Amino acid sequence: MSCTLCRLPFTPHKTSVDPYPPPPGLLTDRQYRYFINGVAIGQYLPTVLLKVEWLDQGFFGGYTGAVMVLKWESDGGTVMVFHTVCASILRRIFKCEDESNESIIKLCEIEFILGRPLQGLDGGRLPRVGYEDVGDEKLDLRPYYYLEEHGDLMRFDYEMFKDDGHSWALNKPDA
Repeated sequence: MSCTLCRLPFTPHKTSVDPYPPPPGLLTDRQYRYFINGVAIGQYLPTVLLKVEWLDQGFFGGYTGAVMVLKWESDGGTVMVFHTVCASILRRIFKCEDESNESIIKLCEIEFILGRPLQGLDGGRLPRVGYEDVGDEKLDLRPYYYLEEHGDLMRFDYEMFKDDGHSWALNKPDA
């Protein structure tokens, strides 16, 4: 349930049957809505690109001409899912912002070259990428993720994140 680029969590869409939202007041309405939407990219999809919404309990929902539910984590890793702006940043970096064959091939190659995102507490994280070494802040998000009691669902501790002074990171460019 974390973005493969920024590693921040997703928030559950209103259609979630068993949502696990952040505590009230920690996110503005705009921030909450921002963290619902994402873009799934890669070979573990019925299509290379899929706009999705986080449904919670380990599932994203999307539409490809028919309603589709996508299990985020399975044996061997997770699906690459990005917040909408994070997907745009990734596509700009790799010069694959259009829907041409060349762009689609580049998007598929990302996962092939970097490897499938990890599972468990490192869910969504690309192997061999030092996320906590990026930027001046060197923000390590790993301590804020935990596994749900009596389960294997990854959760994010929003309150500890805010108490540690990191709520600034929840201010996304278009939220």
